[in-house]
Amino acid sequence: MLIFRKGGATGRVMFLHAENDGFKLDANHDQPIDEDDLPGLIDAFRDRDARRASWRDRDTEADWTENWWFAEADAIREADFNLSANRHRPQSRARVEHRDPLEILEELRGIETEILGEIDELENAVRGATAE
Repeated sequence: MLIFRKGGATGRVMFLHAENDGFKLDANHDQPIDEDDLPGLIDAFRDRDARRASWRDRDTEADWTENWWFAEADAIREADFNLSANRHRPQSRARVEHRDPLEILEELRGIETEILGEIDELENAVRGATAE
């Protein structure tokens, strides 16, 4: 969503990023979930002047963990006015530790084996109920 204010020049753009909007991400998108970033983003937008100060005074070497950030007009101009949020999002410097793929596959195999066992039990129960 882009919000423009009539009159004056734009000095900066505030970006807001929602991972979750309070509903399950499926075809119907109608089942509520606990995770909802929107109230916090609304607060950030309403308090954007104070957030701007936090952004300006941040440690640029530290990871930015908030789901809002700013881009200066000059940076947007240099990006040929590209307003893609990821283009201006601060990059994470955190080292990501990935699990061993073979460990993940073994875990999935165990889950699949458990599911197949439950299907066998269900099949036996259905066969027993239809035999009576």
